[in-house]
Amino acid sequence: TLSRVGLMVHAKLISADVLHLILNVTDTARDHIIHYFSLTEPLYFSYTHLVCRTAKPEDVETRSPTDMSHIVHVDNCIFHGPDEECLRRPPAYSFRDYSAIIYFNKEFEGGEFIFTDDITGQRYQSMVHPKCGRMVAFSAGPENPHGV
Repeated sequence: TLSRVGLMVHAKLISADVLHLILNVTDTARDHIIHYFSLTEPLYFSYTHLVCRTAKPEDVETRSPTDMSHIVHVDNCIFHGPDEECLRRPPAYSFRDYSAIIYFNKEFEGGEFIFTDDITGQRYQSMVHPKCGRMVAFSAGPENPHGV
């Protein structure tokens, strides 16, 4: 999180330049989202964090290509009941209107980000392959079920 990066800068574990870089990238991402979605209201961050995900060595051999590290979900609601009603309540990020992911790594295997037309994830609408510098941004509601 940004607060953790700030603490690391304060403890002189990393350079303040790293914090400034993260802030600049997130501000640029926000500007692109505002422009792309033609937003007229201010857009604020709920949080920013860096994540490095790797498969456990013992899982690499046994995972199938269809295994997902993040099952299909919606960011700002929880699907509930037989009609899959989308309830805006915790633990979903019910306050979130837009989400974005930026890939920073160059060499990556797997980790495709998928959009699907329903919560089962049986049929993909689109798939985004990780690539350094690529951003995936989308509205965070039930119109965009997604997974990894």
